[in-house]
Amino acid sequence: MRILSLSITSEMEGRSVSSLLRRELNMDKGYIVRLKYKRGGIKLDGEDIRTVDKVKAGQLLEVDVSDRDTVAGIEAIEYPLKVPYEDLDCAIIDKPAGMAVHGHSSKTGLTLISAFAHRWGKDAAFHPVSRLDKGTSGLMYVALSGYAHSLFIRSLHSEDYRREYLLICSPPPAEKKGSISLPIARESEGSPRRCVSPEGAESLTEYEVIATDGSLALVRVRLHTGRTHQIRVHFAAIGSPLLGDAFYGGSCEAIARPALHSAFLSMKQPVTGERISLSSPIPEDMAALSPILADAARKETEKP
Repeated sequence: MRILSLSITSEMEGRSVSSLLRRELNMDKGYIVRLKYKRGGIKLDGEDIRTVDKVKAGQLLEVDVSDRDTVAGIEAIEYPLKVPYEDLDCAIIDKPAGMAVHGHSSKTGLTLISAFAHRWGKDAAFHPVSRLDKGTSGLMYVALSGYAHSLFIRSLHSEDYRREYLLICSPPPAEKKGSISLPIARESEGSPRRCVSPEGAESLTEYEVIATDGSLALVRVRLHTGRTHQIRVHFAAIGSPLLGDAFYGGSCEAIARPALHSAFLSMKQPVTGERISLSSPIPEDMAALSPILADAARKETEKP
């Protein structure tokens, strides 16, 4: 259970509970309405309170922001998830390539949510933010309550949440550093493929080439928008498809999935405001593509 506590100061005295929830705890109107109908959701000095009631200095407002059973009905499957950070509000998981976030990724039914259900239990809440494709490895954020998720969504593509990728493509981009601003749309109705199209949604990808070995390039990428397959589509569009990405022209026998890794994550914890910064080394299948690029990737992820 996640309980937020707010000590009422003299400056807060006379304000309504609803005002405090909105302005001090950053809750939107819809979330406050849900709390009103949640048994024991809002208490003042241990007693149930209405959102229209006024508060006095020295009182303690407590709000139950936990939501439970969001993984109820999911088959819990034991798997050694890498979790470099977790607290009461969120977890950062280092997802392996080949594991889908939802749905069946294998005949055993192993997915990120099924592994999550085993590790955190059937009462846990699972609210992934900026999900990774099945073939993409690396760091991803999971909110452990709808409250934390709603706060976090507001910070996407801002300095409060910065996620960057490492990829390997061939041939290297013509420009060592730049941005790709090309609109992305679904290729056709019902198709999982995306394409660059004037009718698509605005999409912006910033990149820098970290190293090359002649035919391959290690590139660091930051997304400023979050379109499906954005990195893969943009690099294919500039003539440098990701290695292993058969969907977009980068088919390669040396790697069975797009060579894309969510390597860096810097975020402000949405409830406490604490700054969290993590990096993840590229996995073995990407490192095996080029010793030169593997060494450059290691140095990049070990930077302070």
